[in-house]
Amino acid sequence: MTVQIWHRLHAKTQQHDGHGSRGPRPIVPGTLVRLTVDRLPGRSRAPKILWLW
Repeated sequence: MTVQIWHRLHAKTQQHDGHGSRGPRPIVPGTLVRLTVDRLPGRSRAPKILWLW
């Protein structure tokens, strides 16, 4: 298993017309985590990468 972490990243927030988002968009700091595994027990297909915010 491989774990990669990026700390204090800023999410890119979306701006939707008509939903009161005419002002500046907020800065949302967070941590991004990427988990990868070589194989899963009992599975023949390749596992997917798991991204967590």
